[in-house]
Amino acid sequence: MRTLLSCTVVLMLATGCTSPSKDGRSHSTVGPHAAQAVSRSDAQILSVVSAINHNEIAIAQQARSRKLAAGVGNYASMMIQDHSANQKEIERLGTPVASERSQAGLAEGQALESALAAHDADYSRAYMEAMVKEHVKALDLLQNTLLPQAEAEGVKAHLMNTRTSVQNHLKAARSLEDTLERANPS
Repeated sequence: MRTLLSCTVVLMLATGCTSPSKDGRSHSTVGPHAAQAVSRSDAQILSVVSAINHNEIAIAQQARSRKLAAGVGNYASMMIQDHSANQKEIERLGTPVASERSQAGLAEGQALESALAAHDADYSRAYMEAMVKEHVKALDLLQNTLLPQAEAEGVKAHLMNTRTSVQNHLKAARSLEDTLERANPS
């Protein structure tokens, strides 16, 4: 129930549950602590990262429901924990405002989740391959698009911290992918 509620809140935030103000900034209408006011551009950037969080959490929850190779379950748990913590920081920074990019990201995540659901015996390998690809994409997006566009120092700092986390996730995913390949070469 707690997980369902968390995902519902993430989805609400990623799809723009906001209260516009006269200053053109977005303010939270969800949760016990009001988010800071951020520019619309930064709110859309936060929405993109929020969509990534939502996707990573949903896919990791799917993975946790499967029989997984050694280490893969721990990786999925790390994804849930780290992306949930990232989402809480986003909520502290400001309220995400949906954008075409965030909506497209959510749709891509749903498609990936559906594609992974079709895997049975090779689920661990498919999941880790997807994690490598998705973290490479996220790293590129953070470095080359979101960070250069961020305005507020708090948003920039969060994106830099997120970039470090994504780099760590990618390193762990590549290591697990290599371990799975050595254990069961194609």
